[in-house]
Formats: sequence, C-alpha cells, structure tokens
Amino acid sequence: MTVIDLSSGWELSRAADSGGAGRIHSLDRVASPCSAPCSALSVLSRAGLVPEALSGAFESDEVREACASEWTFTRIVEIDESVLRNDEVTLEFDSLDTLASVSLGGRPLLHAANAYRPWSIKVRDVLRPGRNVLRVRFRPATPENAPGKPPLSFGGQWSPPLPDCGITGPVRLRAWSGGRIAQLGFGQRHPQSGAVELLVGGWIESAANGSEPPPAPSDFALRIRVRRPDGKTEWDGHARIAPAGGGAFQATIPIRQPRLWWPAGLGEQPLYRVEAALFLRGGGNEKPVRLDARAARIGLRTLVPAATSTGSGAAALLCNGREIFLRGAVWTQPPPCAGERADRAATEPALAAARDARFNAFCLHPGAPPPPPAFWNLCDAYGMVVLGTEELGHRSEVPGGPEPAFLHHACVPDSISGEPDGDTGLVFERTAVAWPDVETLRAALPPGSRSLNGPAAARRCALRGGPAALVAAVAATWPLPRRAEDWPRLTQLAAAARLRDAAARARLGGESSGFFFEPFQSVWACADASALDCDGNAKATLYEAARCFAPEALFARIGGAGAPEAVYANDTPSPRRGAVLSWRLAAMDGRTVAQGEQPFSCAAFDKCRLQLPDFSPWLAAHRAEDLALWLVARDREGFAISRANIPFAPPAALALHDPALSASVSQLPDEGEQQVFRISVSAGAAAFGVRLAAQGVPVLWDDNDFALDPDESVDVLATPLRRVDPERFRAAIRVTSLYDIAAR
Repeated sequence: MTVIDLSSGWELSRAADSGGAGRIHSLDRVASPCSAPCSALSVLSRAGLVPEALSGAFESDEVREACASEWTFTRIVEIDESVLRNDEVTLEFDSLDTLASVSLGGRPLLHAANAYRPWSIKVRDVLRPGRNVLRVRFRPATPENAPGKPPLSFGGQWSPPLPDCGITGPVRLRAWSGGRIAQLGFGQRHPQSGAVELLVGGWIESAANGSEPPPAPSDFALRIRVRRPDGKTEWDGHARIAPAGGGAFQATIPIRQPRLWWPAGLGEQPLYRVEAALFLRGGGNEKPVRLDARAARIGLRTLVPAATSTGSGAAALLCNGREIFLRGAVWTQPPPCAGERADRAATEPALAAARDARFNAFCLHPGAPPPPPAFWNLCDAYGMVVLGTEELGHRSEVPGGPEPAFLHHACVPDSISGEPDGDTGLVFERTAVAWPDVETLRAALPPGSRSLNGPAAARRCALRGGPAALVAAVAATWPLPRRAEDWPRLTQLAAAARLRDAAARARLGGESSGFFFEPFQSVWACADASALDCDGNAKATLYEAARCFAPEALFARIGGAGAPEAVYANDTPSPRRGAVLSWRLAAMDGRTVAQGEQPFSCAAFDKCRLQLPDFSPWLAAHRAEDLALWLVARDREGFAISRANIPFAPPAALALHDPALSASVSQLPDEGEQQVFRISVSAGAAAFGVRLAAQGVPVLWDDNDFALDPDESVDVLATPLRRVDPERFRAAIRVTSLYDIAAR
C-alpha cells in the first residue's frame, strides 16, 4: 500500500464567477501556498488580504465579502506510473467545510455537503502519469443550503456569524492492491470473573481489477496482536474471516489479568495497543503477502449510566461499577478561520491545562466543528470522559459506511447519547463563563469613559448573553474600572465566582451527576477562556476550577434562608477521618468577630454537610458589606486541605480596606532543570482577587487568583519557563487584589 500526502502545496483563488457582493478587488489576488487543514479566511488573513477575523474585525467588509464569495483550492498532483499499477487508487479528504465540488483533471468527482464526515473517491481511472490538476471549489453556505455545516459558523451565543469554508482535514492518495482493512472496530465484555473479552471486528475490502476477479474472503489472513501497556504481547493470533460475509472478520481475545482504565483522579489510564495486519495467502510454497496494517489503542473499562445508589431516579455515570461525579468544561473546537493546527501539538496544551485543573470530563459543544483525532487520543491518555457525542455521530453518519472513528475510545461512554440534561438521566449544573478580550474592550469603550453601553459595545458584544451578559453582571455587582485593561481581570474574577457558585449548587443541592463550565477553548472574537494568556499565566477560571475540582474540596454559599451552608466532597477512594473545619467570621479590616472549629469525617466517594453555628446574632450586629466568613478544612495533622469563603455583600458593595499585601520569596531545590520558587502571600485585611505576577518573567503558577484571610498566609509555587536570577525574580514579583482596581 502506498499513501501520498496531499495536504500541502495548495493555492487559493476567488472564483471568477463568484459574484461576491461589493467586489473588493484585493480579494481577487491569489494567496498561496497553503496547507490543509485551512480555510479561506485563515489563508486570506495570513496573506494580509483581510483583517484577522477572530480579533473582533468580523464586521469588516472584507471578511463579509470573503464569506459570501466562492473560493477554489488548487493543487498539482504529480503521479508516477508505478502508482497507477495498483488495483485501486482512492482520493481521501478527512473533512471539507462544507459545500464543495471536487474535480481532477477537469473531471467532476464529488459534490460534498457535510463537514463532519470523511470522503473517499476512486480515481485510478481518472489519474494520468505526470501532472494532474486537483481543484476543490466551495460555494457560500447558509443555514438553509448547508445543514451539514457546524451551526456555530452562522453565529451563536459567544460567536459572530463567520460562514467560512475550506479543506479542514488532511488530504491523501491511497494506492493499493489485493485488499485492505476498510473498517476496524472494537467492543469489550466484562464478565464477573474479572477477565475481559476484547472483541475485534471489521471489514476487508477486496480490490477491483478489471482483468482479474477480486480475491475471495478465503484468500485473506488477518493477524491480530494485542500488546499490554508495557509493550509486551498479551495475545497473538488470527481473526476469523466469514467465508460468505463480504469480507467481515471478528476475533474474541481474552485478557486474563486486565489493567483497567479510569477517569482522571480515580486511577490510571493504561492503554492496550491492538495491531491488525492483512495478508494475501500465498499458493504452494509462496509466502503470504502483507497488504495493509491498522493499529489503535484501547482502554479496558465499563462506562455506562445507571440509577444512583440513592434511588432518586436520577442517573450517575458508572466506570467499572463505581459512580463518578463529573467535573469539567464544554469543549468548543476552534473554527477553521482560527488557522490553528488540528494536531496533537495544537491540542495538547489545552488538555494539559484541563488535567492540571483536575478535570475528568468534557462535553462537546453541539454547534462547533468536530474535534481532531488528537483530541480523542489525548482524552484517553489523560482520563477525560467525553459526553455529547450523539450529535457528532449523527452529523458524521455515512449510509452504509464505517462507524464514527471515536467510538472505540475509552473516553467515550458505551451508551451515553445527547447533551447533558438529555435522555440519559444525567443531570448537570451548568455555568457560562466568557469575557471579552482586551482589543474588543478597547474598541467598545469610548475614550475617557467607563461605560460599556455605547453603540460600539452593542455591536461588538450583543450576542444573547455570553460576554455581554457577563460584562453586564460585572457592571452591576463589581467595582467599575476606569481602565480598559482592568475589565478582563474583573470579568475573569466574575467568571471564576460563577463557576464556584455552580460547583457549590451541584454539591449542596440534590442529585447532580456533575458540573461543567463553558466555554473552555478560545471561542471566536468576543470570548477567551483559553488556558494561558500571553504571559503564561493561567486564567482565573482555570485556577478556580482546580480548587473546585480538587479530589477533596470544601464548598460554601449563602443558602435559600440567607444562612451560610457548607459541604465537604471527597472524590477519593480513601475515607477522610479526623478532619477539622475551622471557621472565622471577620470584618473587612481583619478583626475577628467570632470563630470556632468542629470535627468531621467523610466516606470515600461521598459528600457531607458541615454544621455551622447560627450566625444571625453577629450578622444583625454588623453591616453585611463589612463581613466575610472564612472556612478551612484541615487534616488530623493540622494541614489545610481546602479553603472556602463567603462575603456577605456583592463585591461592589464590600467595605474594602487596603490589604497591605506582602510576598516573601524563597527558592526551593531545583526539580531537575526547573527552578521552583515558593511565594508566601499575607495580608493585613481581607483581600479578594489576589493575583501574583512576575513582570517580564514568564511563569507557571500552581495557584493564583485567590481570596486571602488576613489570619492565614498562602504559599504559591512558581516555576519560571526559563532560568532566571533569583534576585531578579524577587524584584519582578507583584501582588495585587480587587482593592487595587476599586481604588483607581
């Protein structure tokens, strides 16, 4: 088998008869070369022919006309005669977005209208030795003529309308003879004995050759090898090929001492490698001829919804028989116009941030482009359960074709379908977190004004909730900043607060299968919840998620009766015994109004409500804006496990005092080649939204964006991305809080 990569070497041009409105002639210039995956807008933007669509310029005439035009991607395909000596040659597109007409050497091959599915076209009789011209022409898409296009292309809660088009997946030629493995699928059975039966099945396609009949199923042999996570062989044998089944094959492979796959935080993620090799049997003394090979990694587990142990009628997700509380975010794949590579290098930083924030799940946004293959592989490796695959599978359906490629992955539940809150019985807390980027705010804020209510803001942020709603919430309950630079900071803190409230509702409420915040990935022009900012600092929401998603976490909020409530959640396999809850009711200037402590214990994979005293006498004697409740859960040795706080007034109303923040820096022994600094932060008064920064030094922090009780100090570990002189690092440290924004 020969595979020729055709992803590079494309040229983009506007079709001469495109009829784009306005006829901006600069768009008629050819922008080349480009490589798939790419889109018209991403190529035009890199060539400087249109503004960057995701910078907030989605309303520009150039972008609008580009979206209304027809575009052609052209590539020269050089073919050697040896390629055409194969029985079959297929042209394969992993994804075309969306209304595409493909031609080769002037001969029409395909009219595509589904951005979610791959396309395979037999081209052996079309190709000629030497130069062949391959063209893909895209027509403008609308909701009416392109139901197979990602719905977010036409605008949504966080996204402007940008109906882009392009070759959004790799392209290749596949030349082969005899036969190939056309489909490879997997299943697994987990009997009570503890062993696992791995089911491998699929379909072999015989090559059609005009001069000879295609091989029969009995002419093939399919060898299956299963390797353990350590690389050693677990099983080596042959699949059974049905003699009259059109090339169908199957094998049942016993795994006698399986290592089970678990979601993040509950165990390891061992993956078995399944290798399938197809051979054409030789006659007489002839050796079998190897025709094709496929491989995949498999996680052994059961992952299904079932009634909860409480018998309430709600469902829980069970992995290997154990209930899981799902904690994560909505994954929104960046659109093609972002120009981002859909490979492991582009996807892994976001998954690594999710792992560091202690996620164990993602929910796919139903309107976004489909995630790349790297996403599924990384979710397997990092232990991220993926929900919301039903819509993706429905959109990628090919009548009579292979099943969606993601189905065999350990991260995808066996019988989950639909969005959270769908027909599965799973119930989730949801919170929307998004904020405008700095450039959007600069454009929206009139010079010298703190108002976000002008016409520019209405055009840039009027997206049915999302950024506009969050900014409105900030303006209503948080201090209004005088500088545009402070708005992202405040909206990040507000988003983190909303996430914390959703987590508290999920834990303090009735039956909840988990909670998600959205969006997680960068989404279009007006929202940015990506993991890292330009200085390498994680966003406030990610730090809040890390605290909320901790294996053991303390949650607190004002209950329906106006009294503080607290709950401790233990998502570990070990019970928490001999713990102590310390509480302190304090004024904003740091004075203690009342304090106390009480012991508690919590079973494994359970939560327990914590008894708090009646605070009403103290609350009646003080102003709400001058009080906060600080809670700390400690283990039997006195170490803090988790913290929570409840201010009794909105941030805009708090009687903030100058917290006189201080930070002492000490260098720890190097971990390999990495420097690590410990920063001990303390305050003289209550401090909210405390943030550490190292001016001019890119740093990764293990925590940031926190509230600080003046009675306690907090240690933060900082790892510079490159080695730095310790004295320079100490001089670069800055610590600020909400007080600094409110006082400006």
